[in-house]
Amino acid sequence: MMYATIIPVHVDLLIGGDLGDAARQVVDQLAEIDEQTPEFLDYAVSSDGGDGTVTFEITADAEDQLQAVAGALSWVRTAFHAAGGATPGWSVRGVGAVEVEPATAHC
Repeated sequence: MMYATIIPVHVDLLIGGDLGDAARQVVDQLAEIDEQTPEFLDYAVSSDGGDGTVTFEITADAEDQLQAVAGALSWVRTAFHAAGGATPGWSVRGVGAVEVEPATAHC
């Protein structure tokens, strides 16, 4: 079944860092993961420079919502690491309220 998972992530940048550039680096890595992972079906990314949040919407083929969330969180975190980022406090303060729901195919 297809599930859509929404993952808002607060990004702390070094002084003078650019949120858009940082998000693009993560998206480049996410694209690599997407190409290599059959369960990873699609993604969309948006950023808000006002509050330093990047929101990832990951569509995955999974048996249930738990598997979809676990995969999506893993792929996003891996993309951050591959882009040279760090994720301290990831499960405590870095990730906002994660949402997951069944996704429907759009034709």
